[in-house]
Amino acid sequence: MLECHDLKISWVGHDCFRIENDIVIYTYPFNINGGVCVDLILITYPNIKHFSPDDIQKISSESTVVVAPQDCISCLEDIDLMEVKTAVSGEWIDAF
Repeated sequence: MLECHDLKISWVGHDCFRIENDIVIYTYPFNINGGVCVDLILITYPNIKHFSPDDIQKISSESTVVVAPQDCISCLEDIDLMEVKTAVSGEWIDAF
């Protein structure tokens, strides 16, 4: 784990990282065992090792926000999430 000021970054496996401060963020959850529900999940493209709806469901709750490209949105419809935001390259997103 890497700690810098109040920020904690942990490698979970493959390309998945857990980033913690006041909120918990996961990037690319893939082949994970589960864990606590997270606040924000970041996905950049629909490759199976970077976009796994099954793994997203393992760490999601009705307060989780997912940011993902349009290609991924339809695969997230059956997961109970607070919100799914569409990511467009080069644009800023207000996640909360």
